[in-house]
Amino acid sequence: MEGRWAGVLDGVWLGRVDYSRGVDIQKWFHERVVNRQCPSTILFLEHPPVYTLGKRGGDGFFLKPVAELRSMGAEVCQTDRGGLVTFHGPGQLVGYPILDLSALRLSFQEYITQLLASLVAVVGEFGIDAAVDPERPGVYVGNSKMAAVGVRLSRWVTSHGFALNGTTDLDWFKHIVACGLEGIGATSILKELGKCPTLPALADKVGSSLSASWNCRWRMRPLTSEEIQFCGAPVPLSS
Repeated sequence: MEGRWAGVLDGVWLGRVDYSRGVDIQKWFHERVVNRQCPSTILFLEHPPVYTLGKRGGDGFFLKPVAELRSMGAEVCQTDRGGLVTFHGPGQLVGYPILDLSALRLSFQEYITQLLASLVAVVGEFGIDAAVDPERPGVYVGNSKMAAVGVRLSRWVTSHGFALNGTTDLDWFKHIVACGLEGIGATSILKELGKCPTLPALADKVGSSLSASWNCRWRMRPLTSEEIQFCGAPVPLSS
């Protein structure tokens, strides 16, 4: 990015955020990045239980009636990201990179490729043998999905992003055909290792890996007073 934001990648921790509120916060940061009011920034957070549908739909991939899922405590929301249906919930690190791809000199596909590679590298640091399957976008351990990716690009600035299962209750995934992929299970760092770093610690590792890929200076920083006024102070995690 030109001027004082050149070579800088920020990360901010938002805590627990309702899904619809998270969309509003993305739009606010997206406009600021487009207008060069702040550097490319990754928004890290945790959502309450929510099933989200991408632009390709996905209603047919629910294995329970939507009304029943809502009675269990989950929201169901339509989104403008790519992909089909997925789940977000407590214990899952959600990252929304709001990135100026033109400033980073990245194509959209290069961005997706490097995002997936960084997620593989981060869980690999913990001894998890994960891989990317080009036929089924995401990060897998064997035949089980650990991280999902769904991204939107507007005016060459990205939004939406990834979800990495840390201590997520994997039973929520049993009620959908996640991302429309039949026969695919779900896994988490906790399931694979029996333990998991905190979500803010995971966030810092992901940001550091991505910034190294793009030769950017990484800084995980607190929210500014202006950002707190719009976003609110971070809500503590569930665990």
